[in-house]
Amino acid sequence: MKLKKRKQIIPFYILQKHIILILIVGILSFFVVWNKLKNTVQIYYESTGILEIDPVIVPTFSINSFEVSQNSITQYYEKYVGTQIKKITSKKIVKSALKKLTKEELKALYGSDEINDFLVNIFIRKIKVEYLSNTHLVKISLQSKQKIGIEHFINYLMKEYINESNDNKIIEDNFRIQYLIEEKKKIESEIQGKLVLVKKIAQEIGTGNFDSSDMPYKSELNSLETSYVEVYKNKIEQEKKYFELKNEIETIKKMPIEKEIKSLLIQDSVYKEIKLNYIEKINKLNDELDSIPKGSNKEKQILGKIKVYQNKIEELEKETKYNLKKNIEKSREYDLKIKELNAKTNYESAKKQEEAIKEQLEEIRGKYSEISLKILEAQELNFDILQLKTSLSEIKNRISYLISETKNPGRLKILESASKVYGPAGNDAMKRKVIALVLAFGWISFLCFIYEILDQRIKTPQDVKYALGFSSAWPISHLKKGNFISASLYNTHSVIYKAIKSLVTKLNIEREKHGAKIAVINGVDKKSGVTELIINAAHTMRENCDKVLILELNTESANIAKKMHIDIDRNLGLKDYLTGKKLNKCIYKDYERNIDILHMGGIINITNKTIKEILEDLKQEYDFIFIDSAPVMQSAMTEYLLLQSDIAVLVIHGNYTTHSKLIKTVELINQFEIDSFTTVINWGRVGKFKR
Repeated sequence: MKLKKRKQIIPFYILQKHIILILIVGILSFFVVWNKLKNTVQIYYESTGILEIDPVIVPTFSINSFEVSQNSITQYYEKYVGTQIKKITSKKIVKSALKKLTKEELKALYGSDEINDFLVNIFIRKIKVEYLSNTHLVKISLQSKQKIGIEHFINYLMKEYINESNDNKIIEDNFRIQYLIEEKKKIESEIQGKLVLVKKIAQEIGTGNFDSSDMPYKSELNSLETSYVEVYKNKIEQEKKYFELKNEIETIKKMPIEKEIKSLLIQDSVYKEIKLNYIEKINKLNDELDSIPKGSNKEKQILGKIKVYQNKIEELEKETKYNLKKNIEKSREYDLKIKELNAKTNYESAKKQEEAIKEQLEEIRGKYSEISLKILEAQELNFDILQLKTSLSEIKNRISYLISETKNPGRLKILESASKVYGPAGNDAMKRKVIALVLAFGWISFLCFIYEILDQRIKTPQDVKYALGFSSAWPISHLKKGNFISASLYNTHSVIYKAIKSLVTKLNIEREKHGAKIAVINGVDKKSGVTELIINAAHTMRENCDKVLILELNTESANIAKKMHIDIDRNLGLKDYLTGKKLNKCIYKDYERNIDILHMGGIINITNKTIKEILEDLKQEYDFIFIDSAPVMQSAMTEYLLLQSDIAVLVIHGNYTTHSKLIKTVELINQFEIDSFTTVINWGRVGKFKR
């Protein structure tokens, strides 16, 4: 909660509050002041001159981009005229015009024979220079109590302004011309430098044509790129064939050759002839063996010869196969070597051809790239030269324009000279009436403001919201008829009852939603109507719950028994409970409002522990308890009660409680960190300052 240390001051509210007083006193004061001022009304003389300021097309020149644009003065004419008005009333021009007046005119118009800065500054305020809207005219007027020298001064002022402007214009134009001539030389020099660079590039590339579509080496580059694609494809193809053949050779080497040996063996005539010869010899020996007795030595000899011939046949076959294998392997290896060599030769040839064309292509590309960069550089230079020539042409036009301007008459001229003054132009009666109104209503309004600033009382709910940062409950207004303590009984249609019911509704919401049972209600000040408010609130709370109790713990001003007409001698109270009487015997029942009241019954001395025990017992018995307590700033007991409570309601006495006291009270209450806290403004009865 952010508290504001100072009361809010709203001028509109102050004026609204005191409007009747301000009007009555202001009107009466106006007549008094006007009677004093009307005798001081003075006549004045006036003369007027008119200057014509023709529009002009003002070319603007940009150094960085060498851009020249034409902007009409109509786009900034009002600013331009405003500048001229300042020049017209400049100290230098006004002094020059004053010096041309005669001593008599100067004395009458200026008020002194000597021209000094202080008096000139005062005199400048009298000169009225205004722009006539929707025209090219400026009106210069001067009012004076003396008619001598008015028209002469205005005419001198216009002439001095025109002369000064023309002189400045000539100097300015000459400066511009000189500046533009220097810029022209710089641009011409820059153009010449860029032309030299372009010529050098043309010599380097051998052509002055910088068209990218007709560049040297372009056709050769295209031809080489086409050739390179073809030879690169051929290289890839030969490389593929070479490595495929190598894989095939490895596969062939691993293939068996027995079948091929058998086939060649069958076809070998020498082998067949020798073998056949051995077979014939074996057959003869077999025939011879048939005629020889078995077991004889000759049989053994013949069998031995047969065995020899058979071994020779085997050796012959083995030797022939071995020789055939050697021949086949040599022949296969030779054929494969020839194939591999041819494939490798084709691959190496394709590779060398690709590398040769690639080398040529890279060389041509380098030359082409170098020439391309130079052509781009030349194109940029040509573009810059074109831009510079355009700027140069415009600068030349601008120089010609300024030279012609210096020879032309100025665009400032006097359209209407100030005429001679013959009679008064008017008086200052209206001005003095305004002064009278300001004085008449100003002093009373000022007093009202001072009064409100010094008056720190809380007067509206807005004051509470500004001070505490949150809105207070519905304010309880004056009760025009009847007794406030009986508002909930007999004034249920009044605004007061509606405000009380609104407050009780908030308390009941806390009871239903958060289980709140104890509400401590105390005022910022004494006699703020806390007791009456509690009685009405307790009666209204009966609409929401069955058992409601008012507990009086106001040690500073215990008066609930007096206000409720309770005879403390016949009806026991809290004092009697502390002396040993039963609690239920000490409670007073108000049958008219159907609420219970535990009044103090006199001066008591009670400890915090006892208060806590009483509250615990009462919370078991009652649905809601209202505690009537003394102002927290004046009672330590109230501080303890706030610690034990669920809700705190702070009653602000309208038109009595001060802003500072409210802030201090709320700062103290904030220290107790109460779950629910609200405020309500309560006004006393009509005609009474306090309750």
